[in-house]
Amino acid sequence: MQQDKDRLVQWQKDPDLSLANLDRWYVGETPIQIVKGTENPNAMPVVDRIALDKAIAQLPPGYRTVFTLHDIEGHEHEEIARMLGCSVGTSKSQLHKARMKLRGLLRQQKATD
Repeated sequence: MQQDKDRLVQWQKDPDLSLANLDRWYVGETPIQIVKGTENPNAMPVVDRIALDKAIAQLPPGYRTVFTLHDIEGHEHEEIARMLGCSVGTSKSQLHKARMKLRGLLRQQKATD
């Protein structure tokens, strides 16, 4: 468990390090269908990888940590809560806020392009 916390601390101090690691989660892999309404990946909007990296880097550290642990690394909220020493509700709340913030940041970037 301490190793997980150490990894999180390192990640929070150097977000570029963790963003570089995003490639290992997506290279040659098709994500498993989880969200209802995205059964046809060809109909999903394409998000520029650079824009996504920039938006993730702009998230507050707590949002970014939970977002990475849940949506990128695939941890459950119970695991995240144990790793971070917070409640499951806090983990869920931070993830929701991170996703909302990301949507706004990506819309801003798209509007300025």
